[in-house]
Amino acid sequence: MIPDYCVPDLAKTGMSTGLLAALALGMLMLGAFLIIRKKRAGVAMMLLVAVVGAMAYAPVQSYASTAKKCPQGYHYDAAKEKKADADKPQQQPDASNTGISRPVTDESWMTPKTTFTMKADGTTGDIASGEDIINWDVAKKTLRAYMNASKDGIADKNDSPYIRDVTAIASAAGDEVAKMCSAAKTAGKKPAAVFDSDDTTLWTYDMEDGAMNFAFTPTKQQAWFDAHEMPATPGMVDAVKKIHDAGCQIIGLTGRNSKQQSYTVANLEHAGYVDADGKPLFTNEYFFTKFTKDDPMPEYLVNQGRCDMEKKKCTTVQFKAGTRQHIQEDLGYTIIGNFGDQWSDLQGGQAEKWVKLPNATYYLPSPNLDADWEARDKAAGMAPAESTYVVASDGSSGARPGVKDSDIPNMDIVKSTLRHYYSAHK
Repeated sequence: MIPDYCVPDLAKTGMSTGLLAALALGMLMLGAFLIIRKKRAGVAMMLLVAVVGAMAYAPVQSYASTAKKCPQGYHYDAAKEKKADADKPQQQPDASNTGISRPVTDESWMTPKTTFTMKADGTTGDIASGEDIINWDVAKKTLRAYMNASKDGIADKNDSPYIRDVTAIASAAGDEVAKMCSAAKTAGKKPAAVFDSDDTTLWTYDMEDGAMNFAFTPTKQQAWFDAHEMPATPGMVDAVKKIHDAGCQIIGLTGRNSKQQSYTVANLEHAGYVDADGKPLFTNEYFFTKFTKDDPMPEYLVNQGRCDMEKKKCTTVQFKAGTRQHIQEDLGYTIIGNFGDQWSDLQGGQAEKWVKLPNATYYLPSPNLDADWEARDKAAGMAPAESTYVVASDGSSGARPGVKDSDIPNMDIVKSTLRHYYSAHK
């Protein structure tokens, strides 16, 4: 195939090189004759021969000086090459960081990314590009679609992907734990089931989104506690009643502090956690809250020796696993089921079965009891080091059929990742 920039030789001057050469030779002979005869016309004729010779030679010289090669009978034409280049699609710099230049009409690389992998501690933000981090607004839209929540952060209380998700888990776990409770009772044991409060038995979403816009502060939380009563977590009233009726003692174990105990127990009663006679299923006697800095550390935690005695502090796992150990070893119960929405509600064992309820709103990690328990809990699938989320930019992935809380980017993890990316403080 002959390149566009190669044109036939006849196109160089409008006449063949041979014809120009013959014409120049004739004029040269005539000019010489006239000069011999001392005619001025002879000098003019010789000058004209030089011009014609240049016309015949110039295209050949131009062709010879270029690096472009053309077949015999053709020569290089720069104007033709420039036109061919102009007709090609224009290229643009690589804005997509792929190392590939693209035509200006190609905007496929502008499609928002939909798959993200993030570590639970947020450290992905230390190494990732901005495109590798879920956009805050996209995460919020996705969670609100999952909760079927309004733009002002109030969740639908009748139906949502979350309600279907948590209700299915609560129903299945309630049936299983109830059977285990009945079997343990028959075997002469003292069976019990332990329940966390926030987002395990009481539903906090409207406070987290509507009142706080996912920016938690104890002051805002306390104002919500003082002014409102939280509804029951969907599906959990039936599960707790079923487990109670099967013979298990119902026990509350929460990270809420001792000063918040009385109205938390009252809230649970008003939310529907009562038996067939209307008596509360959660009572102060069997409700464990975390001690404050003004309270003495419970003796059982002191004796276990895991907490920081100098600072008088226990991690969440130390407090909750230690309390479950106390319930079994000191109070004589066998904990059949342990229910929580955070991995830190469940780590450290001391229960025959653990049940993780959905929570894509916040994440409360805690160091485990020790390396041995950390290995055991990791093997059981608790607290994965990282998670992969597939999200649509309009948030609609939060409402797709069969969606689970593990498919929803947790807002605390997104927040932590963004703060690492920007090196921002809390």
